[in-house]
Amino acid sequence: MKCLVTTKPSGLKKTKRKESSMVMVVSEDISLTGNDRCDQCSAAAKVIATFMNGQLMFCGHHAKSQKLIKEKALSIYDPDGFLNVS
Repeated sequence: MKCLVTTKPSGLKKTKRKESSMVMVVSEDISLTGNDRCDQCSAAAKVIATFMNGQLMFCGHHAKSQKLIKEKALSIYDPDGFLNVS
């Protein structure tokens, strides 16, 4: 069985669901804490982008500079509006 790997920010609950030889990870109760860090520079994370193969966290600067986040992400958690996503 193939598994999709996801990083788990603190406070994030995981629910596994089997779907056509893959394990999909569904995130609930997403929130950012002071311990969550940008995957590019280790600054405080402001945005969580969920992609087909996992999640990436971005600081405000890197979230704004990554234009493909909006196009490629399955879901985006952006509580401060860095990407102007509702």
